Amino acid sequence: MLKENGLPIVDLIKTIHHYYPIGLLNEEATAHYPGYQELCLLLERKINDIINNNLPEHCYKLFIQLKEQFSNQKFTVFDENYLQFPAYSYRINISEIQIENFRIITDIKIKISNLASYYTIFKEITIFDRVAPLGQTSERLAMYVIINKVDDMELAGICDTINNFFSGYEYLDHRLLMNIKITGGVPHGLQHLDKITFPIYSFLFDNYLEFVNHIVK
Repeated sequence: MLKENGLPIVDLIKTIHHYYPIGLLNEEATAHYPGYQELCLLLERKINDIINNNLPEHCYKLFIQLKEQFSNQKFTVFDENYLQFPAYSYRINISEIQIENFRIITDIKIKISNLASYYTIFKEITIFDRVAPLGQTSERLAMYVIINKVDDMELAGICDTINNFFSGYEYLDHRLLMNIKITGGVPHGLQHLDKITFPIYSFLFDNYLEFVNHIVK
C-alpha cells in the first residue's frame, strides 16, 4: 500500500497512477502494467484468504467489534469482504421498510482500501421500485441509490473502532472520493464500460456505483 506525507488528494492520485496505467486505454496494456498486476495479486490473495478462512486477524476482530457495537440498536452487521475488489467491506443494516411499491433499505457502508491507507464510511439509502415496462405486464425492479453522510457522533464511534484495528489508516469523506474524477483510466472490473472518466472511489475502494443510478450528497 502506498502513502506519502502531504495532502490526501495527492496521495490518492499517486496511488491511482501506481496501480493503473492512466492514459493507456488499452486492455492489453493494462494487463501488463506492473502496478495493475500487483493489484490483481492483492485481490487474488484476499479471495484465497477468504476461502481458507485466513484473512488478517484484525479483519475478523473488526467485524466482531462492529457487531457488539451495534447490538443494542439491533442493527445487523454484514461482512462483505467477498466482493471482487481489493478492499475490505462491511455493511451495517439500519432499516428496511415497504411503502406501497417502494422498498427502502438504509445501510452504513464501510470501505477500507487495500491499495492505500485510507477508509471511508457513508450512509446508503437504496430504493427499489417495481415498474412495468411499456407493453409488458410483468414487473421489473428499478434501483436508485442515495449516498449521504453518517451522523457525526455515529461516524466518530465507527472511526474509533476501525482505528483500533487498522493502525495508520485515515478516514476520508466519501464526497471527496466520489466527486473528484480521474480521466484516462479504467478501474478494476469496469473494462467493458464505454467510459474513460471515473471517481477516485471507483479506482481504490469499490466499483459498484458504476452499475447503479446514484446521487452523492
